[in-house]
Amino acid sequence: MTQHFKGNFGELEFNVNGNEATGSYQKNGTLQGQYADGQFEGTWTNMGMEGRIAFTIADGHLKGTWKKGLEPGAMRGKWFGDLVSDPSEREKIGFVVPTEETSETATPQQDESSETQMIPDFPSIEYSEHNILACSIAALTRHMIVADRVVTDNEAAWMQDVLEHYDAQGIPVRSVWDEIDDRMQILESIGAHAGVLERSAEIIKVGLDDTEKNFLLNAFQNIVAQDDVVTYEEFQGLSFTLEQWYPGKTDQMIENFKKSGIRLDF
Repeated sequence: MTQHFKGNFGELEFNVNGNEATGSYQKNGTLQGQYADGQFEGTWTNMGMEGRIAFTIADGHLKGTWKKGLEPGAMRGKWFGDLVSDPSEREKIGFVVPTEETSETATPQQDESSETQMIPDFPSIEYSEHNILACSIAALTRHMIVADRVVTDNEAAWMQDVLEHYDAQGIPVRSVWDEIDDRMQILESIGAHAGVLERSAEIIKVGLDDTEKNFLLNAFQNIVAQDDVVTYEEFQGLSFTLEQWYPGKTDQMIENFKKSGIRLDF
C-alpha cells in the first residue's frame, strides 16, 4: 500500500508492506520502521542526519513527532500532513516548497549596495557571503524564539539544532549569534529592529535554496508551537517570513497548525 501526504515536511510517499513501512520526502529524506493499526514508529534520515519519528494516521490525517538522534528521549519536533488520494491532485509544493512558477518569480535581482545594508548594524563582524547569511539566519531565528517574550528549554534546543545544521555547512551562525543577540536587543529597545528582520528575510531568500529555506521554516514553526499556542507576535514573524519566500502560503500554514492541534491565540 502506498499513500501520499502533504504537510510541513513537503510531500511524503509512505509505503506499507505487512508491518514494514518506508517513506521518502523532500529530496533525500527517508523513513523506515514498523506500522500497525495506524501507528508508525521508526527512524528518519536526511542530509546526513538521522533521528527517531512516530506518527498516527487516521481519517486521512498524519500527526506525529520526531527528534534528532537515535537515542531514547522526548521528541519535540512536530510532523503533520493530509492524505492526497489522487496523484493528479498533488502539488509539488507541500507546505513550504515552492512551485516552479514561484521559484521563477520569487527571486529578486540582487545588487552589491543592497547586500551590504545590514553591515552597519553589526560593525565588528568581518563580512563575507557566508557571514551575511549567518547574520540573517541568526536574526530571524532569534526573533522567532523571543517574539512571545518567553524562552523555553525546547526553543533553546531548536536554536542549537539550527546552529549545528549550519556549522556543518560552513555558515557560521554560531560565531555571530552573540553579537546579533546583543545588537537586536538594542534595536528592539528603540523600535528599529523590523528593518533588519526584513532585510534578513530578503538575504536568505536569495542566498539559500528551497531545501534550506524549508529547513528554516520548519524550525521556525516548531519554535513558535512548542507550547501548542502561537501568539500574534509569533504569527506575525512567521507569516511575514513565509510570505517573503513563498507568497500566498499563509492560509495553508494556518490550516496545518489547526489540524495539528496548535491554537492561534489572536
